[in-house]
Amino acid sequence: MKRLTLLVMLSFGLLFTGCIDIVEEVFINKDGSGKYLVTMDMSSLMGPEMKGMMQEMMQQEGEDGPSMENIELDSMIYFKDINPEMLEELERPDVFKSAFMHMQMSDSKEMMVIEFGLDFKEISDIDYFNKNLDKLGEGNPMGGGIDGGLLPKVDKLFSLNGKTLTRHPTPEGSEMFSDEEMEFASMMFATATYKTVYHFPGKVKKTSIPGAKIQGNELVVEESMINIIKGEAKLDGTIKFKN
Repeated sequence: MKRLTLLVMLSFGLLFTGCIDIVEEVFINKDGSGKYLVTMDMSSLMGPEMKGMMQEMMQQEGEDGPSMENIELDSMIYFKDINPEMLEELERPDVFKSAFMHMQMSDSKEMMVIEFGLDFKEISDIDYFNKNLDKLGEGNPMGGGIDGGLLPKVDKLFSLNGKTLTRHPTPEGSEMFSDEEMEFASMMFATATYKTVYHFPGKVKKTSIPGAKIQGNELVVEESMINIIKGEAKLDGTIKFKN
């Protein structure tokens, strides 16, 4: 199961250090439950440098691992299986029961895509998942490798009040990264995009999110990743919808 460490390090660690495009989806049902999905397309990184780094990481973990030549990988990880004993110690282990990470790497298709997601009974489950994710690495007999960073470290990312969804502000890159890290991010994210698609049970009435496009029951926000990191593009605001 040391492959788990590799996959998590790739998906979490490269979130803000690789040239990737991200699609975030929020599905809201009539009763306030829903689904949260994030898909990270890192296909542009499918080159010798990435393969060499992966091979080196495997060797550091003490395993030979598969050859990085002609790699075809389709791996599904369920967070509930990472550290079941620690999971049961959490106040709300049910939040993690459906959470998953799916990684696909293919030389033939020149593809490297990572998707993670979870079902939620209430939208605050997303915050609970993010805040408690690092606890699954504590005393993990399968090698650890779990830490925070899957989502921005904020007390509240979303809130839902009746038929109004609010996305709360997140820290700007200058608050999270050093000048050197910001310079590196500027190069790596020069063409990367961050797209959020909100799916509602009824038509979207209005929104305060800048640049958002209403498409019937959906609201789409697409921005340059580097502009988001620099604080030049905002994702926060309210969305009013019908049931």
